[in-house]
Amino acid sequence: MTLNEKYFNVPPIIAIEVDVNIEPEEFEGKESGYVHEKTERLLDFGVERVIWITTQPKKIFVATRTDPWLTQNWDADVPVLNDVVLNLAGLLTEEGIEFK
Repeated sequence: MTLNEKYFNVPPIIAIEVDVNIEPEEFEGKESGYVHEKTERLLDFGVERVIWITTQPKKIFVATRTDPWLTQNWDADVPVLNDVVLNLAGLLTEEGIEFK
């Protein structure tokens, strides 16, 4: 495998996306349309779990090929990989980062 400017040809186990920086009018359903479209592409490529972290409205969206897609608040425990769990609100508080 060679690292370059293009995507890898081997899917990662997990893809974590933070916020959406797009022109929403280009996608049906605006930002959520983009998120769903990109999530489907990643899952079709072979990614096992896609996690989106959005700073507005402070939600975490988790998608897999086999389980229902879930949207949770930042203070939810989100399984990432095996015994790894993300609680974004707890992590931010632990690091002294303010969020409202």
